[in-house]
Amino acid sequence: MQLYRLVLLSVSLAMCLMLQAPIVCLAQTGDAAAAVGEKWPGPVAVEKQTTGQEQTGESCAQCHQKESRDFAASVHSKSQTCADCHQPHATANGGDKLPAINRQEITSTCGACHSGEVLTSYKESFHGRALSLGSSTSASCTDCHGGHLILKSTDSESTVAAANVPTMCGECHTDAKVNYAAGIEHKLLASEGDGAPQYWTFKFFIWLTIITVICLILHMELELFHLFRKARGKA
Repeated sequence: MQLYRLVLLSVSLAMCLMLQAPIVCLAQTGDAAAAVGEKWPGPVAVEKQTTGQEQTGESCAQCHQKESRDFAASVHSKSQTCADCHQPHATANGGDKLPAINRQEITSTCGACHSGEVLTSYKESFHGRALSLGSSTSASCTDCHGGHLILKSTDSESTVAAANVPTMCGECHTDAKVNYAAGIEHKLLASEGDGAPQYWTFKFFIWLTIITVICLILHMELELFHLFRKARGKA
């Protein structure tokens, strides 16, 4: 009798664990009431509801209404889905913890589509280098371009439109002037072209650092040699 009860308890526990995942999934899409009703929709209904570009957007929009409206007006709405940037069904902890939207991973997430010169030039910039070294305040892709409402730079409502650049930069750089808009972002460090000033400045400080360190080492060696001769003379 005890063995029978143990087997029955084990089977019941296994069934609860098997049914837990569909209930959580359905609760995320707003169908928890239907899931616990008399008619169980089954795993097929969940699969249909959470796949496909339009269905994914509709499922997310049930909770994330503002983000959904912004995304629908963005340049990405025709080609991307929520799941391309956010991992589906992995938002239980909330916050900024998901790999796809974690500040340190935003560059990789955006770089999956925006590779080449755009990605390389950002990584070579001060913002990109600071972020790669663990900065929690350095500007990432979304800080300048936005997260959901991303518009073309020619759109007057875009955060990176020429007229809006000083305001956008001013969120971090409080002394941002109108001439901020005249700057060219995403410049590749090269000996010629728009990136030439930064390239030669970078090279100058690299060599300045090397020469300074060499001079310091030579100075210390001479000082040690002098102290050695002085100590030897006293002996």
